[in-house]
Amino acid sequence: MLEITQQKEMAYLDSKGIEKFPCSDLSVIDQLWMKSSGGRFGFSVQQQIYIETGNLLNDQYYEESWEEFCELLGWIKGEKYIMYEGVTFDISAPKGHLPFMFSEVGRVRGQLNLLSLFSRMDW
Repeated sequence: MLEITQQKEMAYLDSKGIEKFPCSDLSVIDQLWMKSSGGRFGFSVQQQIYIETGNLLNDQYYEESWEEFCELLGWIKGEKYIMYEGVTFDISAPKGHLPFMFSEVGRVRGQLNLLSLFSRMDW
């Protein structure tokens, strides 16, 4: 994804990069995650959990709901957000844990980037 959006040097996707990514390819990636994980991982799984935790699909930052979402996905351990080194790359990871879409850019921007991705998904 980083290579396609020409953001490899940044090492994370921002909303501009997400906007460049073809919707059809996002859908294929989601389907591959869903199939390979037996429905445990994928963007659509993350979106469902995001909504279930009280987050809305708009440009608002809901700190409490966002943190609940991140905790359920295992993106927060203790009181700290995990970084790439803390990602669990096997089926024992919490539902929705993968693909890991968080970065050091901060909570608000991380949420907005995820929202950009959800808005591009062609379910």
